[in-house]
Amino acid sequence: MSDMHSTMMENGLDFILDAANKLKHSEETTEPVEKRKDIKFSLLHLLSGIELVMKARMYIENWTYIFSKMDTADRNKLETGDFISIEYSKCIERLERLCDVTISEDDKNAFEDLRQSRNRVEHFYSNESVEAIGSKIDKALTATINFITSNYDEFETPSIVDLRKDDTKALSDTEKQYIEDINVVVAELASHHQDALELAIKRTENVITPEELVTCPDCGERTLVINDDNANNNCHCYFCNYKDNGESVARKYLSKVLRLDEYRIVKDGGEYPLYSCPDCGRDSLIKINSDYICFSCRMMYDKDEIRRCEECGSLYTCYDETSDEGLCDNCKEWRKEKVEKE
Repeated sequence: MSDMHSTMMENGLDFILDAANKLKHSEETTEPVEKRKDIKFSLLHLLSGIELVMKARMYIENWTYIFSKMDTADRNKLETGDFISIEYSKCIERLERLCDVTISEDDKNAFEDLRQSRNRVEHFYSNESVEAIGSKIDKALTATINFITSNYDEFETPSIVDLRKDDTKALSDTEKQYIEDINVVVAELASHHQDALELAIKRTENVITPEELVTCPDCGERTLVINDDNANNNCHCYFCNYKDNGESVARKYLSKVLRLDEYRIVKDGGEYPLYSCPDCGRDSLIKINSDYICFSCRMMYDKDEIRRCEECGSLYTCYDETSDEGLCDNCKEWRKEKVEKE
């Protein structure tokens, strides 16, 4: 039998993901009853989610901060869950005062509007329209993504302490997956495109530098990470979650981003700019303007570092012109063996 243990961050992100999904469904359905139900649970779950994520942020700083009365904080009660946690109304004040977290007035107002609507809906006397509540959810979702994005580094490192194991860890794989799933759903909401884009770019910062990001051939955003797993040479877009191997992505990039038609180029006697990478050997090196980049191993070369072998026509790297023989390594070896036999 499995237990129900999960972190505050996991639970919070799970609620936020569900809220985003329900908001998305409410925009797609034309059935009034479904729309009302989607909006109601999106409202309830979004506020629950951001409250837990805020507590998780306080927990990183000091576990006593999540107790309603910090002078009653007790580790045993924390581990068993037998305590009264800080109420939402005090979360923002404690975050700003004790955790040096900055939340804009617009975002504070969005959270407060959401809280008031949640209270009315929970107590069955709300006279707000579905559209009005939906608008408040939209604004609060933006504020929520802003909070996750601006605090992403603190969530990633330093990290939450797992008192059961008495060790420290960064965001768990489950938490990262929730954030990725939230990113994908939010990106599909027309009014939240920029929110999702900023979160996606923030998530790539611990992987590569901004200069290494490449335009995704699937969604067109510059959020593609080449060789994301550092092992299988797969590419991953942190905005739309597009994933594929380097060879396939290179071909799709040439077709969708650079708008090059391989059949027409070859038919007209031209050269399709897809080559074998001198470093990893995969057919995923492409020429962008005058530079080269491999979509498998992430190696980048400028135009002066790449030469064409005079013997076989393949590309090779040259970093010292004085020692350049005009041959790739394979042809150098072949010529050496030929001379020795003669």
